[in-house]
Amino acid sequence: RKAIPIDKLMRIDEIKEKLKKRGLDERIYEIKNCEDLVKLSELNYSNKKQVRYVLTRDIKCSSYLNPIGNFVNPFMGIFDGNGYIISNLKISKKGFHVGLFGYIKSMKKTIKECPIETIIANLNLENIIVTGEDSIGGLAGVNDRGVIINCRVNGKVEGTDKVGGLIGFNDNGIVLDSYSTGTLTGNKYCGGIIGYDSEGFVKGCNSDMKINSLEHYGKIVGYGG
Repeated sequence: RKAIPIDKLMRIDEIKEKLKKRGLDERIYEIKNCEDLVKLSELNYSNKKQVRYVLTRDIKCSSYLNPIGNFVNPFMGIFDGNGYIISNLKISKKGFHVGLFGYIKSMKKTIKECPIETIIANLNLENIIVTGEDSIGGLAGVNDRGVIINCRVNGKVEGTDKVGGLIGFNDNGIVLDSYSTGTLTGNKYCGGIIGYDSEGFVKGCNSDMKINSLEHYGKIVGYGG
């Protein structure tokens, strides 16, 4: 399936029809380098629900990046890592909601409702460093009713509260078949996959992260469930 460069938004009728049948936007953005990741962090997602972003190659990043999405402007769409690797990411921010994705969100009210608007799948993060304070995750600081599936994180994740190898705070989100390894440090609510879970669903996940925490920590989920 052909993807469209992120800086050259184009329409392909065949892809458009296939995505419309699935209830998705017809647009696809190709992510091919760190500059494209920077562009993602600068987008306004309010008008880009269910757009699909596809990683087309392994990416090595040497500079610090800002998280993609935040509480005011959360990431909403589908990010397909396509099995490729993003390596050497460095993301550091004082305060809340830090990860490759700072804040991801679906508009559905519960995990039982459809359609699912926000999915991150098939993404591998290697040798990353993520630091912040509250709601810190290697993949996403906050997963607000989105779906994470078949993702892997390797690296160093540090925060104070709600620190997870993949997700810092999982709010009604779904996390499936994912894995983490490396080191994780925080004061409380620290987990190899999820730091703090609130009514989410986790299945088929594992972690070999070394966790340094004072209280409420666990191999998969630090607290909640």
